[in-house]
Amino acid sequence: MQVALDLADQSADEETRGYLARIGREGARLNELIGQLLALTRLETTGASAPRASVNLAELIAEVVGDADFEARAQNRTVRIVASEECFVSGYAELLRSAIENVIRNVTRYTREKTEIEVLLQLEKAAPTGSRSTPAAAQTAIIRVRDYGPGVPDESLSKLFDPFYRVAEARDRQSGGVGLGLSIAQRAVRFHGGMIAATNAEDGGLLVEIRLPLERRINDEANSATKSYIFPLRFRLIAGQLHSSWRQTILSSLRLRAFAV
Repeated sequence: MQVALDLADQSADEETRGYLARIGREGARLNELIGQLLALTRLETTGASAPRASVNLAELIAEVVGDADFEARAQNRTVRIVASEECFVSGYAELLRSAIENVIRNVTRYTREKTEIEVLLQLEKAAPTGSRSTPAAAQTAIIRVRDYGPGVPDESLSKLFDPFYRVAEARDRQSGGVGLGLSIAQRAVRFHGGMIAATNAEDGGLLVEIRLPLERRINDEANSATKSYIFPLRFRLIAGQLHSSWRQTILSSLRLRAFAV
């Protein structure tokens, strides 16, 4: 269709070119709508048949932000990572990429010119259990994306993730939004056992937060390291006083139970 529009534009007068440009914009919106509907369908059907993989969330976000910043600079805006901690989640890289891309693209549309979209990745640790000397292992990855736009009316915050919901019809038509990006992001996040929510920042702008459970093996490694670190020094001193044959028997048994001694 775009080729036909370009050919028609070459021989059209000014008034006709205006109509052709509008047709081109509406065609682009239709293509975007079809693409996002297909993405929603994939989210509904992807799952048990596809094996999960370990996804480095910090690397994935760095790639998405790099691409988003390149696009945003053409609109006199920037996208920047303000903090990042390496972590892994178990899931599907492309679905997670789609979720993060949709959130960043959404806020880029509405932030003011000459402002910066801020992206943060940090780990949240669970409340410690058992011994007070045992550090709490990280359980959740938190992604925050914040813009400096007009924000959203409080009554609309809970509806932002509904399919086809748009806060302002005229504004979204001008920006090219079709009301599916955040819905796709929500489904992708929920598919990975996570949550997504939006709030208005205290000093203006919209803040979108994604919470994802970390891959279990990372927690296992952290717990293993903790066991090695907190093994009681008192036992080491007592073991040193035992007969060598008994000492070796005890230490060998403990090594089999994953304690580093």
